[in-house]
Amino acid sequence: MVHSSVDALKQLDQLLEADMAAVAAHVDTLVPTLTLQMRLSFATAVQSPDMSRLCKHLVNVLFRIFSAVSLAVGRDPRPK
Repeated sequence: MVHSSVDALKQLDQLLEADMAAVAAHVDTLVPTLTLQMRLSFATAVQSPDMSRLCKHLVNVLFRIFSAVSLAVGRDPRPK
């Protein structure tokens, strides 16, 4: 399951690199979901190298989202 999650995050990262506008409509749901997954993954990352790898890709995607001004500007910072 971790491998499929990492593969999905890699695809999302590629999409963010190629066409951020395609992701923009989903940022408000992606960020809380990725953040929750990161919290859960960090809790078990010490026990598993696969979970550490998942954490790395989660951080990378979140960093890319927050680095993109076009995705970050105008978003409601409060959770829904």
